[in-house]
Amino acid sequence: MINTAISIPGSRLFVFPVHTIKHDQGYAYTLKLPDEFAPGDSDEQPYASKIILFENGVAMWPAHALHEHIRLTGKGLYSHYGRFIWFSASDNSSPMTNGYRYEIFIPGGLQNDKQPASGYTSPQASNVLNLSPFYRFCLARDAYRQIWPETRLPDIGRRIDSDAAFSADFFQVCPEADYTYERKFNLDQLFKLVIGIEGDVAECGTFKGGSAFFLARHIASRKLAKRLCLFDSFQGLSTPADIDGNWWTAGDLCSSMQELRRNLEPLGKLDFVELYQGWIPQRFPEVSDRRFCFVHIDVDLARPTKDSLEFFYPRLNKGAVLLFDDYGFDSCPGVTQVVDEFMFDKPELLVNLSAGGAFFIKTYGSQDD
Repeated sequence: MINTAISIPGSRLFVFPVHTIKHDQGYAYTLKLPDEFAPGDSDEQPYASKIILFENGVAMWPAHALHEHIRLTGKGLYSHYGRFIWFSASDNSSPMTNGYRYEIFIPGGLQNDKQPASGYTSPQASNVLNLSPFYRFCLARDAYRQIWPETRLPDIGRRIDSDAAFSADFFQVCPEADYTYERKFNLDQLFKLVIGIEGDVAECGTFKGGSAFFLARHIASRKLAKRLCLFDSFQGLSTPADIDGNWWTAGDLCSSMQELRRNLEPLGKLDFVELYQGWIPQRFPEVSDRRFCFVHIDVDLARPTKDSLEFFYPRLNKGAVLLFDDYGFDSCPGVTQVVDEFMFDKPELLVNLSAGGAFFIKTYGSQDD
């Protein structure tokens, strides 16, 4: 059934009828969507769908997963491809028998206008884009407050929202991860602080290369004499410890070197990029003689965060920036704890960022050692 009681104009909630769910392979299950849904992803547009899948009221993640990954891994991976949903239960149980409630949130404008369902379209939704920008923002803010009152929607008219060049680059390399938009923008801006500081650049946990793209772009466009050292297991996360809570499991956030290289391709030939595949900190000794001006730590778990911090902190030059992507998030309690413990007796001040994460600027370096 389709629930029309959503307060965002034009948006709807579709509840899975259990009898329509079919088993595919492994942990994957499928559901053919009604005709009122516009088609989802395709080979030409692999991130076209904007729907959100919920299990018992909790948003599933990540979307746009490869079907083979859903079959082999499960753990809530899902995909809206064509007219079908491929999905898995968060605990890899069978959605046909586990008794869980599965729903799809459809943002306004994603219904199929050629075949509207009775009671599905909204005159308010069809006219909303004709309203003034400020009035549309007020509507969005009011809806946001109703759905997620814990977070404050930023103000209208910010430079980040009108930066067309950054937006184009971001959605080229991170189309499925718009929730990291402001964190990537912060990384891109913070790098400007180290343009004139000697030393190489490192990233611990490079995933598909979304952040690495912006780091490499700075180095390439400014012709900086810096090497970019990228560290990742390319096997997903290691086994979380008790300190990490229960958000992550081993193998989550798995990517490949091919995905990384594909995302860096638009920048051309990048002789300064060095890839170090392996579990942190196994490959760190290979750069032990280097000094660094910028280090980005994005490994989600306590142990590799601590290992990265202990290795790179003494190798930072004065004025260098060390940025933590996942500091302060409920999903990464271990990261926050080990960073706080490490920084407790250090002279640097840890600066929290409103988009999540934190950074500090090194107060002394090689010339002072």
